[in-house]
Amino acid sequence: MVFKTSLLFKDLNKAIDQIIARIDPARIKKERWFRHKAEQIVRIDLVDYGVLRTEQHQQVIAVILLFYLQDWAAQAKQEYYYVPLLISRKKLVGNCWLVIEQKDYRAYVYDGVHAREYYLALEQQIIRGKDKRLKKGGVIRAELLKEPEISTTSSLTDLSSNSLTLLETKQIVKTYRRLFRGTNPDLEIALSLMDATNFRNFPLINGYIIYQAPGGEEYCLALLEDYAENQGNLWEYTQDFLKELLAFYRSLELPPEGSGASEHPVPAIKEYIDQYCRQFYRLGEVIAEMHLALARIERESFPPVPVCTDWTEEWHRQVRGNARELFDYLRDFSPAGENEHLVERLLQMEGEVYRQIEKIFQFQPGLGLRIRVHGDLHLEQLLICDHDFLVLDFEGEPLRSMSYRRVKQPPLKDIAGMIRSFNYAGYSAVFTSEQVKPAGEILTVLETWEEETVANFLAGYTRLIRAEMSQLLPEQGYFKQVLALFTLEKAIYEGIYELNNRPAWLAIPLKGILKCIDHLSEHQLPLSSHLSEQEE
Repeated sequence: MVFKTSLLFKDLNKAIDQIIARIDPARIKKERWFRHKAEQIVRIDLVDYGVLRTEQHQQVIAVILLFYLQDWAAQAKQEYYYVPLLISRKKLVGNCWLVIEQKDYRAYVYDGVHAREYYLALEQQIIRGKDKRLKKGGVIRAELLKEPEISTTSSLTDLSSNSLTLLETKQIVKTYRRLFRGTNPDLEIALSLMDATNFRNFPLINGYIIYQAPGGEEYCLALLEDYAENQGNLWEYTQDFLKELLAFYRSLELPPEGSGASEHPVPAIKEYIDQYCRQFYRLGEVIAEMHLALARIERESFPPVPVCTDWTEEWHRQVRGNARELFDYLRDFSPAGENEHLVERLLQMEGEVYRQIEKIFQFQPGLGLRIRVHGDLHLEQLLICDHDFLVLDFEGEPLRSMSYRRVKQPPLKDIAGMIRSFNYAGYSAVFTSEQVKPAGEILTVLETWEEETVANFLAGYTRLIRAEMSQLLPEQGYFKQVLALFTLEKAIYEGIYELNNRPAWLAIPLKGILKCIDHLSEHQLPLSSHLSEQEE
């Protein structure tokens, strides 16, 4: 796309609304931070903007945008996004959003979030103590706990819906792209853990940046965090290990199927994965330490509370509502290949899904306590650091409202997220494996890995919680049932996400939903002491 103008380069900010209008939405959809790949961008409105930095050949402009979206069922939604635009007279490496032409120059428009100029602008105009008033009446202001000196920047791998930029000072600026009004739990939880607990298995916060709208509403734009030297995140580490595991399995000389020989790959696989799986006992302990620290924070909005009828009814409404949304999507979806069979089977089981969701009410008397939790815990949110683990991003599920993310939940919500992430990791390895041997055998190997890894993780987690604050968890008698229901909730949420973003991965959450339903259907709920007392 080309935007022709008569404006001098230094005056381009005067045409920012026209520049935004000329950007092809397909260019924005290529960005990792834009989550709704399957939805149509109907319109983009300019909400507010301000020039952060102007040079002879470059401009940095902070822009708040309102996206009007429409999904395949013609449902409309509106979302706010923060975009630091970089307009450069020099063509740069990366996804160019728009070309600007004037008789004396040509300029190029980019997402400037990783540009050194953007962070120099933050340092000079904002971090130095000056509020930045924007053109439509809003204000960008900073709260700094420790002042950085920024000289160079580089992009980190964009695996999240936010943008991570490494500064030369070994700090990270986490820029939030989709904006939510109100207190961001990522900031709230990190600051509370720093101030009120000894838990330090997370990046410490050095400052944050807020956009205050003309009406007084506040939106968190960015956090400044310590950078921890690490050996990568657990998703990458696990994928590398699973490639090695499948290579080992392909090297095994096993009797041909149907030969009558008794040799089986599972013992060899268990021996091979033993050292890897034992690491996850420590991971379980780290997550337990995090939950215990969150439960011990005494400031407002953190102390543990019992599971009450109001919360149970709301949880039921949320899960049932998500299930209904998923089934509505599936009825309008045109699946192919494996998805066709899975969608057909799940639609046939719709009534059974709702019946199992009703067990929420049976669980209430022994669900344990509700606390502030991570809210979106998975393998990409965990870094390996010197034989230990760091937890990232307390922001919660990106598709949830900000108020929902701050609601206290049973800690098994996080544990269910980890279980689903292990499942995703295994299927991802299937997708990328060189399947010299039958797919069914590959799945057996990966299911063995998943079972052993989850068992170690749960053992480390439950041992520490039961020893220090057992009331956080459901009673032993139906712990697995409650965990299965939380896992079902997560898989349903994942199904909605995949339909809207990665339909090719839809089979993973659909299989997860079916597995949870089978587990819940096969096992009757044991009567806890609480339930027995109620019946008497």
